[in-house]
Formats: sequence, C-alpha cells, structure tokens
Amino acid sequence: MHRASCIRVSPDEIILGNGSNELIDIAVRTFLAPGDDAVMAHPSFAIYSMAVQAAGGKAIQVPLRDYKHDLDAMLNAVTPKTKLLFIANPNNPTGTMNTKEEFDRLMRKIRDGILVVVDEAYYEYVTGTEYADSFKHFRGKKDILILRTFSKIYGLAGLRIGYGIAQQEIITEMKKVRAPFNINSVAQKAAIEALKDTVHLKKSRELNNRGKTY
Repeated sequence: MHRASCIRVSPDEIILGNGSNELIDIAVRTFLAPGDDAVMAHPSFAIYSMAVQAAGGKAIQVPLRDYKHDLDAMLNAVTPKTKLLFIANPNNPTGTMNTKEEFDRLMRKIRDGILVVVDEAYYEYVTGTEYADSFKHFRGKKDILILRTFSKIYGLAGLRIGYGIAQQEIITEMKKVRAPFNINSVAQKAAIEALKDTVHLKKSRELNNRGKTY
C-alpha cells in the first residue's frame, strides 16, 4: 500500500511479485493459452520468451532497429492469436528507450484485447524528456500492465520484490494465478525503507550518469 500511495494508484491496481520476473510469468499464465502468441523485441529480456514458451505459446521475436524496439514492426507482427506484447523501456540489454511519440502511436493502433506489458525495470535511470508516458495510457483505461522492480536502482535484487500496475480488472485476474505468500516480510520491509531513501536514489542516478561518459 505504501508504493500505491507514492504513485497515486489504488491498492486494487497494484500487484506485488517475487521480482518482476514472477509478474511476467503470472501475466503470461493469466492471459495466454497454449497455441496463443506474444510479440516481443530481440534481443530483449530473455524471460519474456521463456515464460511464453513454458506456457505453450509462441514467442514472436522482432529484431531491434538502431538498438531499440521497432514498435511499428512489432505492430505488424501481431496475429489473430496475439494476446500479449512486451516492451522493455529502457531495453535490456541495449539501454535504449522508446519515445512518447513512438509509444503513443503503438497504443493508438494496437488491437483491443492485447495486453501491452511495459517493463520499466530501469526507468529510474532515464534522463531524457522524451521518455514514453505509460501512466497516461493506464489512466486512459487501456489494456496495459506496467512492471517495475526494486532489483536495479534500489539494489534489492537478492530479496526478490517487484510490482505491477494495471486496471483493477487485470490485477484481479492476475491475483487468481499468483501463488499465496509469494513475498517475504523482509523484502516488503526493505522495499518500504528503500522508497524513503531518496538520498541513495539521487546518488545512484548521479553515479550512473557519470558512467555513461564511458
């Protein structure tokens, strides 16, 4: 609930996971049936294709363009069986980001009934003003799931805690699939304290920005 209040969403619009990895798996098992497919970029976070294939689905991998997601090509790769479309923004492993204009165009054109999963594991490191505003589409009642994690800038990877934000109807369905007791109390307490530590957040951003010069 602390995270929900920080980002001004209802507790019913947020789901905690054993890292955002678990939330990717839950989203796939909730919304994709065997024989369905999911669209994603390549190379990108490997868990997307692994989760889809483990669920009996087909991972449609679209090559990057200039080291970032080619969102127009990803739209063209959608089939009648597509249930999910994954976007890592910024991308892992290339560190590139998609702009507001690119993302807004995809959200305007994508077919109803496809859940757009926006993995923002590295969003705290973004400095550009053109970064895509996923929350605008969440507020617009779109089929979108925004994933964030405490594993990167907060340094809590070993404790395994992440969260997803979506409309209540989407979160309700995901909670039916999520295993009970998936987040331990130590991880929850550490995450709450990490949110309060704005000094660490600022220092981590500054250190990362200095590293970009290399």
